[in-house]
Amino acid sequence: MVTEIAKIDIREGALENFLARLKIATGLLEKTSGYRSIEVRREVENTNYVYLFIGWDSLDSHLINFRQSPNFVEWRNLLKEFFLTDPTVVHVEEIPL
Repeated sequence: MVTEIAKIDIREGALENFLARLKIATGLLEKTSGYRSIEVRREVENTNYVYLFIGWDSLDSHLINFRQSPNFVEWRNLLKEFFLTDPTVVHVEEIPL
């Protein structure tokens, strides 16, 4: 499994509206082959920073199945008005201890 971590700088005072819109946008993820889960967290020191932890079967599930689909365009259109800057995205995988 691969986890996409997206750091998003949300406009001041827009968190509630962003989260409401994110609930709608999550339906687009759920339609994507290889999508597993989403978790949302907020930074404690700067509460305008939101982190999305999105689970995918593989890197291709995110980069090809989702990012190259019309669902991504719709996802972006639903959420972009809340972004101060483009989100920073990295992909991580678990390393067993």
